[in-house]
Amino acid sequence: MAQGGLNIGVVIFQLLMIISIIGIPLLIVAALLVISKRNKRLIRIEEKLDKLIEGKIKIHSSFFTKKEQ
Repeated sequence: MAQGGLNIGVVIFQLLMIISIIGIPLLIVAALLVISKRNKRLIRIEEKLDKLIEGKIKIHSSFFTKKEQ
């Protein structure tokens, strides 16, 4: 084997290691951002549903009170 030559296997290994060192933290950050956005979206949906339910309860309660009077 050549002593001073550029070994392609070593170059490929080094590139894979650099990509993994940079890529793993990026994947973790991306996953956290996705989870955060999903949680915020769920909270907004819950608030909208609560408003809809409150509106229906008010409509139903006013309907029943009008009938009784």
